[in-house]
Amino acid sequence: MLYLYIQAINIAGHKVRAMRVSFVGEMGWELHAQNSAALDVYHALFASGRDLGLKNSGYRAMDSLSMEKGNKERPNCLRPRLK
Repeated sequence: MLYLYIQAINIAGHKVRAMRVSFVGEMGWELHAQNSAALDVYHALFASGRDLGLKNSGYRAMDSLSMEKGNKERPNCLRPRLK
């Protein structure tokens, strides 16, 4: 699948835009849906991934994974964090 590939999919009866993009160095997907569909989509994804060990992760996990791969596209990867 090509980077920045976009397709319309259906999750839990809701139209979702799946975009092949990731800043963590892996070919991940971003899912975009209406706000009103968010909980249904979330619950359906986690029910499907339960047997695979799917877990929530914090947004900062993307920072460390991106840096491990040597990606510096995100501005906060290039500047120190202030306390």
